[in-house]
Amino acid sequence: MPTNTPSGKPIPQTRDARSIHEIWALVARGLIVHPTVASTAQLLRRDDIALVPITDLPPIRLGLIWRNACYNARIRALATTARSISPATHPKPSSRPAAPPHQTAHHSPAAP
Repeated sequence: MPTNTPSGKPIPQTRDARSIHEIWALVARGLIVHPTVASTAQLLRRDDIALVPITDLPPIRLGLIWRNACYNARIRALATTARSISPATHPKPSSRPAAPPHQTAHHSPAAP
């Protein structure tokens, strides 16, 4: 999530979530609002959360990510398929050694 609006106004980042399920739980509790992409929204089948499409944004570029230590033939095949169906230029998978494992958190802006 960006830390500032395009005009420079700060966007508060007050809640940490480690998975989309934690994000949905925070939304359901009324603690945050969270923008999401349509493909993620397709997984959202909850009666306690409303999804309002945002239709006037430019397309979002997405990519595959994986742990370097887990790179294998299945991931290579998925990445090859993704490259073959997308007209964009894609970087080749890194051949550098795997980085040390670490945890990341998704930050969602607090509800108004």
